[in-house]
Amino acid sequence: RSIQLKGRCLGISPASAEDEAAAQRHFESFLSVTSVIGDPPAAIRNLKRAEPLRRFVFAVEAAFDQTPGPDAGRPL
Repeated sequence: RSIQLKGRCLGISPASAEDEAAAQRHFESFLSVTSVIGDPPAAIRNLKRAEPLRRFVFAVEAAFDQTPGPDAGRPL
């Protein structure tokens, strides 16, 4: 399931060590999912990551279903 969030940016700051760890966990999860659908892990590992990592804080004002299908674009 994909969700699109819209809102206002409240701030941008350098990533903390916890943010870095969370980003790494997310990447490893992404890697395992893309491997299941046939993307070679080595190719995914070669993707460039934005450096330095930044933390974005925003106020969510609207959310929408972004999953392809008849409900795509539906407000949540």
